[in-house]
Amino acid sequence: SLGWTLNNEMFFYLITFISILFVKNKKYIIPLCLSFLVIFLIIINIFNFNNYIIDFFKNGLLPEFIYGILLYYFWEFSKNNIKKSLKYFYVLLGLVSLVFMIYTDVTGEYKFFHRYIWRGIPALFFVNSFLVLEKNININNKIIKWGIKMGDASYGMYLFHPFIIFFLIRIVYKKFIPASDIFIVEFFKLIFALYAVSMISGFIYDYIDKPINKFLRKIFLNK
Repeated sequence: SLGWTLNNEMFFYLITFISILFVKNKKYIIPLCLSFLVIFLIIINIFNFNNYIIDFFKNGLLPEFIYGILLYYFWEFSKNNIKKSLKYFYVLLGLVSLVFMIYTDVTGEYKFFHRYIWRGIPALFFVNSFLVLEKNININNKIIKWGIKMGDASYGMYLFHPFIIFFLIRIVYKKFIPASDIFIVEFFKLIFALYAVSMISGFIYDYIDKPINKFLRKIFLNK
């Protein structure tokens, strides 16, 4: 079930790898990667290749990788020197974007656009609003520390969350808490699923992901 996103991600990694392989000057690696993605998307949208693989990427999430690169350049060039009035604007834009995404999910309106428009662009503004506030966040706060931990564990969470949820829905809940029309029961099941995903993802990060990363960094980067 994760193939629709993983294929886009691995394609992006492949383009990044090729860019690193053939470009000696580091400052040209990201522009080359960005240029390839833009040109690739233009070509597959102009010409009809009638190919399943091409159609997959044509309808996929590659534009959102471009958003991420553009966001990087925004912060690279701004050097964190953003006027206070603009900070308020970016935060407000992020909040409006969040409301828009929730409204779109609930009502189904505006989904006649592609996902990378009705979800990707608002998500870009929403992420940027947090980056704007980064200097104002107390990283010693327990809730913030938990959020950072979940951010570190997010890739493992991304890979494993369907299996945790399927296990709960198809085995645990089915046996002990059958489906019902009672809101509080279904809400409890949702909260417990979120808790289970968070705890297991944290465990995977601490005892699988982090040790593997440490081992590979030691081999390839001598760190």
